[in-house]
Amino acid sequence: MKFVYIFLFSFLVYGEKVPFQIGEVLNYKASFGSIKAAHAQLKVIKKDTIDKTPVYHVQFNAKTKGVLNLIFPIEDQIDLWIDEKSLLPRKIKINIKEGKFRKNTDIYIPKSSNYIISNNDTIYTSKSIHSSYSLFYFIRKPTFSIKNDNLVYTIQNKKIIPLNLEIDKNIKIMVPAGNFNCFRVLPKRSDKQEFKNNAQMSMLFSNDNKRYPIKIWINLKYGSLVLELEEVIN
Repeated sequence: MKFVYIFLFSFLVYGEKVPFQIGEVLNYKASFGSIKAAHAQLKVIKKDTIDKTPVYHVQFNAKTKGVLNLIFPIEDQIDLWIDEKSLLPRKIKINIKEGKFRKNTDIYIPKSSNYIISNNDTIYTSKSIHSSYSLFYFIRKPTFSIKNDNLVYTIQNKKIIPLNLEIDKNIKIMVPAGNFNCFRVLPKRSDKQEFKNNAQMSMLFSNDNKRYPIKIWINLKYGSLVLELEEVIN
């Protein structure tokens, strides 16, 4: 019983323990169709503060290689500063370079406020806001339930999009990093509207205390980009 009291006290004071640490790097093999075309990476860079609130600075980057880099070069980098306790994003910096397409977006999400600032435009909302990339860490929270579907709200192109995260369990898969028992998270728009350009994402997470994103499918208008975990560096 004493142990239980100590655990509850620690939880209330320090919050739940996240299953990642500073310096964690997840390396992915990225394929377009059957062609191994790029390298992608998720990494936890450091702890920082936004408005005196402790945050993790995490980053996703993807870069093409080989022939595809000559035909259609991709160099994407998304930096996020996510709240240390809630793992909700407080700041998002998006830099997209895909062929001749360029997109740069800076998003600021104040804590306990009813607005978001995206490239100097103010968007009013009373919802807790995620991004597609912050979900890679939010779903890893020990308190994220895989027993039921979850409703979340993301910001995409200055719009607040409601997503129902549908859960499918007991999926066994092999990737370059090894064999894993996983659960699938499939985000679907709860407002019944279609994603722009039929874009959609599904994710497989390891069903253990680490909840690594093992495999990620991104369905685009002209095909599917698939990320498979190659290596974990702690």
